[in-house]
Amino acid sequence: MSLNSFGQFCNGYPQPAGQIDLRTCLQGGNPPSCSAGDYTLNEAFLAGADPCTTCEPGDVLMFDLILNFNVTTNSARPALTLFADVTTINPDGSTSTCAISSCIDPPDGQVQPPNSINMNFGAISYTCGTTLELSNILFVWVSASGNNSCPIIDCPTSKCSTVPGITVIKPPLQADAVATCDNGNTIDVDLTVMGGAEPYTYLWSNGATTQDLTGVLIGTYNVTVTDANNCTVTTSDGLTSCCEFTYSCPTFNPVPTIVECLADIPTAITLTETEFETLGNGDGDIGDDPCGVVEITAANSAGNDCNGTQVIRTYTITEYEDGDGNGVKDDPEVILNQET
Repeated sequence: MSLNSFGQFCNGYPQPAGQIDLRTCLQGGNPPSCSAGDYTLNEAFLAGADPCTTCEPGDVLMFDLILNFNVTTNSARPALTLFADVTTINPDGSTSTCAISSCIDPPDGQVQPPNSINMNFGAISYTCGTTLELSNILFVWVSASGNNSCPIIDCPTSKCSTVPGITVIKPPLQADAVATCDNGNTIDVDLTVMGGAEPYTYLWSNGATTQDLTGVLIGTYNVTVTDANNCTVTTSDGLTSCCEFTYSCPTFNPVPTIVECLADIPTAITLTETEFETLGNGDGDIGDDPCGVVEITAANSAGNDCNGTQVIRTYTITEYEDGDGNGVKDDPEVILNQET
């Protein structure tokens, strides 16, 4: 049975010639015990040619998939095969899963048995900013007797090991900063760090050494992240403005409002923000951080007597670009937003 029959094979990951997916051996009525326990998986990580390889979100790079084991046997093993599913979790939460297999058949014919060992299971494609997880993991090995080498094609009896649950593959060191408006002229910058070796230290362009920035002045901020192996990665983000055009109209009760004559209807054609916010039930609001100058105007529909005429009063909120920065509307100035 080919590997593809168990799961879609991962693009760019070379399938060992003649290798079948021995995880199918675990699905029969008499599965192997996999009780030998010669190899215990500690962690999985990605490694590049440079020990301090870093990347930026969205970069697609090839890394070696390294698995670290505790080896409990004193017997050398000529071949060791990994079978696993790899799930990619994207920043938006979407996922994709494929299968990998790799057989280690070292030149000296022996997988040596130190207490702890890193084993390279070949190159794998990685998109920076995503999370990689291994699941449905099976390791199969062979004894030193006989002519045992890759590929391992026979169902194991006991010389195998399964790994329960999910093993997260540690990615290369990477960082991403996202700035958001805080209040008025201040912003927050949230820093997310993945990969490398914890703990991390941080040095921002404003001298801060915290992971995130809170309540700093509008601007752009750079940060250098250093991990426990002294590898570094830099990133930055910022905002040039925190302005926002927001408003809510006042409510009136009752509707319609009854007056005796047209003369009792307000006639003002311009209002201050305070006057607008005190209309009706006093629940109108103009945001505190507009991007320009706000002007509020009002107009009444036609009416000519006191005999049941319905008059509609319309309020218009216009935000103008304050090109000269003097805080008042000058002519001409560009309309940024307008709501009625």
